[in-house]
Amino acid sequence: MNRCLFSSVLLVIVFATAMSFSNELFTQEERIIILNVIDNVCADSWCEGDYDYEFLDFVCNSNNESCDLVFLFINTDDEIEIKSTLQNCHFLNITNLAQVIEGKDRGFNSNH
Repeated sequence: MNRCLFSSVLLVIVFATAMSFSNELFTQEERIIILNVIDNVCADSWCEGDYDYEFLDFVCNSNNESCDLVFLFINTDDEIEIKSTLQNCHFLNITNLAQVIEGKDRGFNSNH
């Protein structure tokens, strides 16, 4: 990853964490678990091929019941990184860990 992109990623993570720290829905340990679950599901399903994903943070705000998944979308060609872009997926109506880990009340289940 080039130095400019790394600095941008670090800045986004620090800013997002600082903005939501007082209203954070999950502990740091729970966020690590969530990122590992996402990475494991991704590796077994839609993340194979010419693209790679590096999941960086899962920041949630309990006041507005929303979460942001911050990740790098990496385009590769024969295992050589061509381009990386920082991405953010916004999720609404997240109120507890079971919704994220087990898919409860979200219309899907990661156990299938």
